[in-house]
Amino acid sequence: MQGGKESTACSRAGRALVPAPEWRGDRDSRLPRAERGGREKYKQKENYSVEVDQAHYLDIMEEIPLTKERRKDEDADATPEEVHEYRSLVGCLRWLADGTRPDLSVQSSMLASLITILKVKDIIWCNKVLREANKRKDTKLVFKGTKKLDSVEVQGFGDAAFQNLPNGRTQGGTMVVLATYENQCVPILWKSRKVVRVVKSTLAREVITAGKTMDFAMSIRDMWYELRWNIRPLRSGTWDDRIQEVPLGIWCDANSVITYVNSLTRLPEERRLVADFLVLTEALETGDLAWLRHCKDPENIADGLTKVKLESQRKLAKFMSESEHPVPTESWQDW
Repeated sequence: MQGGKESTACSRAGRALVPAPEWRGDRDSRLPRAERGGREKYKQKENYSVEVDQAHYLDIMEEIPLTKERRKDEDADATPEEVHEYRSLVGCLRWLADGTRPDLSVQSSMLASLITILKVKDIIWCNKVLREANKRKDTKLVFKGTKKLDSVEVQGFGDAAFQNLPNGRTQGGTMVVLATYENQCVPILWKSRKVVRVVKSTLAREVITAGKTMDFAMSIRDMWYELRWNIRPLRSGTWDDRIQEVPLGIWCDANSVITYVNSLTRLPEERRLVADFLVLTEALETGDLAWLRHCKDPENIADGLTKVKLESQRKLAKFMSESEHPVPTESWQDW
């Protein structure tokens, strides 16, 4: 079982889904803002839903100062002082993105990759991202409580933007959620990172991202099972048999991926790509993966983790604040 961010996120979801009347108030609310730093603020409502935000952290973040003349020379190299300020601001944006603001994930990831070749235009973009973050300052994570814990599914959304990075690289995005048939969808883990290898087609980008999404979702599924039934994998011989009681599914907006995975005779010509498809096929056959389904582009919440379009970011921020399943429940609950 992995630790780090996945462990923290799953722990938060467990507290949110299981009603806990005695757990109320803002964590660290008695501390000065400077001492709280970038820590999340938790609020539990009367209906046991939990809200998490880092709005106070944005209050202490400032833009990198640039004179009017300096902004005109966009292709100029950044000075050592500007690089230092840039590193600091990008680090703050990454902290926000990993904590409570996935709508900043793709921009902060791309900004971090520019540090070694930093130009004035990159600093201007970084300042713009901070301004946009402040415009959506009220964005928060909302964990809605439920008593129907047996109906919880672990679901993953994957997406990739084809060669939208320098040197022909591709940005991939993953969102793992806990979903219920009450149309609730609790965000647990999100990633926006460069795909590890250069891909030659849109099919390659989608299947690689689907495989990564499955890996992250399996990790969250194991953690949720341990939290739910208090069974540890190293101490129970029934772990492998009982873990499948928690369904795990992957949503993909590329029909071609689902076609190849479900086909025993039709496979792509690229050998490396064949291996990626066979991993998904084997997971479906063994039951580690319960289903692989198609969703429409507007329903894929991982879209905002790969594209810098303002519309995609706003849609992702809205999803995090509402915690409602993006795919209509009637289209998947009876499958």
